Amino acid sequence: MILIDTNVFVSFLNKRDKNHQRAIELVRQALSGDFGNRYTISEVFTEVSTVLFRKTKNMNIVKKAWDLMYSSDRSWGKTIIITKDHIEKAWKIFQSYTTIKKPLSLVDCLLIAVARNLEIVKIISFDDEFDGILERIY
Repeated sequence: MILIDTNVFVSFLNKRDKNHQRAIELVRQALSGDFGNRYTISEVFTEVSTVLFRKTKNMNIVKKAWDLMYSSDRSWGKTIIITKDHIEKAWKIFQSYTTIKKPLSLVDCLLIAVARNLEIVKIISFDDEFDGILERIY
């Protein structure tokens, strides 16, 4: 099982992103089943839609993100809807791990909380803030 972070979706959908080609490779590898079941969280879509629109100014690309993450076939994987329990766990993680040198966002902490709930140890991400917490594939 594996989690997928915001920046992978952004890079995958934005052809001008510096990590676009690598994101394509990682998504293809994930879709082939190399990492088992694929997950992300609802808050990742919030970040993806905001970042994609700011970077591309193209609502059609944001709609592709919606289709990818919330399509009825769910062939890419599963988007976990965050609960109060996740938020409470993420808040504890945020207080424990976030430092000036390792600035985890609350969304990062939600990903970690979900990973712990589902016993997921790997994340596809270009952010090194996960290093030492989850095994990062990038």
